[in-house]
Amino acid sequence: DVDLNKRLFLTSANSINVTDLKFEYDTNPIGLDIQNPQFSWAIESDKKGTLQSYYQILISDSPEMLNKDIADIWDSGRVNSSKSSGVIYKGLPLTSRKRYYWKVKVWDSENVSSDYSKSSFFEMGLLNQTDWRAEWIGYPASWAGRVLYFKKSFTIIKPVQSARIYISGIGYYVLHINGKKVGNHVLDPGTTDYSKQVLYATYDITDFLGKENAIGVSVGPGWYGVPKLRLQAEITYNDGTTEMIPTATNFDWKVSDGPIIRSSIYDGESFDARE
Repeated sequence: DVDLNKRLFLTSANSINVTDLKFEYDTNPIGLDIQNPQFSWAIESDKKGTLQSYYQILISDSPEMLNKDIADIWDSGRVNSSKSSGVIYKGLPLTSRKRYYWKVKVWDSENVSSDYSKSSFFEMGLLNQTDWRAEWIGYPASWAGRVLYFKKSFTIIKPVQSARIYISGIGYYVLHINGKKVGNHVLDPGTTDYSKQVLYATYDITDFLGKENAIGVSVGPGWYGVPKLRLQAEITYNDGTTEMIPTATNFDWKVSDGPIIRSSIYDGESFDARE
């Protein structure tokens, strides 16, 4: 009986779990472009009133290294803090397009530690202007008020490891791959002063691709007035080679008008099904 009670006490005292790992307020985000992002997590315990006294974050550039507790990107060390949100990254400079893997453990006020959490990841976007190979493309102002439809077809002949699209269409855009809408965003990108800053989004399109493919983007005038598109698809193959499909002013992309013959922030859309 004494041994059983001792085992029950130890189980209760050590039942701390770290869950709900978030990076910049999101779970496993991609396309981030901030060099000093922040972490957060939640703590679960069977013991009432459990408070965090220390934490330690490990970040690696591969899941295999992280599983071995090797932090080649950042090891925060054992930090005396009760903070579990707004914890700022202080490791090596982050690299465009790169995916990183991280986990965290905590200690309570009695110096009892959790196990490391399950691993999570974050992936950087295009951190530098030089990372953008795509150009802005747009078409005659005589089509003002209409939604424009941009299209690019391409063929894939090798197994794909991963594929991303970095995109901004102003005023607003909707992205399709092979006829399927990509993502759940609406009214993207967010409205800004376009003379100073234009926002973009990143999408994982790996599962959308086949042998014959078509990128389709409809762009409305929105607050900008005349639709413009900037898009960069980047495909990484299993053999380690990469391919980039950017918008460019070499007439490689097709454009047309379509059934939305008029689009307005204030007055909605006029749709002509004959088109």
